[in-house]
Amino acid sequence: MKRTWFLCAIALLQCGLAPADGECIVIDLEDGPEAARYRVEKAASAPEGGWGTDAKTRKLVLRRVPGEKPFYLGVFEVTQRQYELVTGANPSAWRGPTNPVECVSFNAIRGGGAEPGKDTFIGVLRRKTGLRLDLPTDAEWEYACRAGGKGDWGLGAAGEMELSQLGRHSENVDDGRGEGRRHVAVGLYAPNAWGLYDMHGNVFEWCLDLYDDFVPAVQRRKGEGRRVLRGGSWYSGPSGCRASSRHCAKPDTADVFYGFRLKCPAKEGE
Repeated sequence: MKRTWFLCAIALLQCGLAPADGECIVIDLEDGPEAARYRVEKAASAPEGGWGTDAKTRKLVLRRVPGEKPFYLGVFEVTQRQYELVTGANPSAWRGPTNPVECVSFNAIRGGGAEPGKDTFIGVLRRKTGLRLDLPTDAEWEYACRAGGKGDWGLGAAGEMELSQLGRHSENVDDGRGEGRRHVAVGLYAPNAWGLYDMHGNVFEWCLDLYDDFVPAVQRRKGEGRRVLRGGSWYSGPSGCRASSRHCAKPDTADVFYGFRLKCPAKEGE
C-alpha cells in the first residue's frame, strides 16, 4: 500500500511531455560569497555543444521538468566551485572544482525546518536570488530521474542504455573517466532523456523528505529524522543506482558519498 501511495505521488507530477527546449534558469555566482545579489537569467537553450565549464563552476543551471506540477531541477549536481562561491568554503575530501561537493550534510545544505536556515547554502542562495530554491522531494527526484519512462535508468520513452554510459558506479571506476574509486567531474557521462546529468551514481543526492517506506512526499518534511538520499554513488553497485533505489542518513551526516542538486518551483522561473 505504501508503495502504491508513493507511485501516486509521482503520477501527480507527470503528463508524459518532454521539457520544452531551453526552459532553463541560470544563476550567476561569479561575484562570489561577498556578492549582495546573484544575477538570475533565463536561457533559451543549452549553448551549442552543450553546457560548458561555466555551468559547472561560476553558474548554476536548472532545467524545467514538465508535468502537472512542473519545477526546475539542477542540470548537474552542485559542484565544489559553486558551493565555494556561495559559502566561501569547500568541505569536500576529494577536491576538484567541477566534481560534486561532498562531505556536506543535509543540515549544512538547508537545515531541518519548514524553511531553509538563513545561513545554510540554500538560505544564502534564496536571499541573494529571490528564488525559493530547495532540495527536490523524494517523488520529484524519482520523476525527474525517470524522465517520463518506467525503466531503471532515465531514458524515458527512448528505452534503456547501459548504466556504464550514464554514471559513475562501482563497476565502471576503471573506465578512464576519473581517478579510480571516487566521484568524478559532473557531466562526464550521458544525460538522461530530459538533459539531467549524473542522476545515476557519482554521489548520492539529498532529498527534502524524511525517510519512511514510500509515504507520500507531501506528508513528512519537518523534523530531525533520517533524510532520503537518491541516485546511488561511485561506491554503489548497479542495483543501488536504479531510479527506484532509496537510501537514507541522519541529517547531520557528512560523507564522501553524499552530495545534492537544487530545485526551484516553476512559478519562480516564469
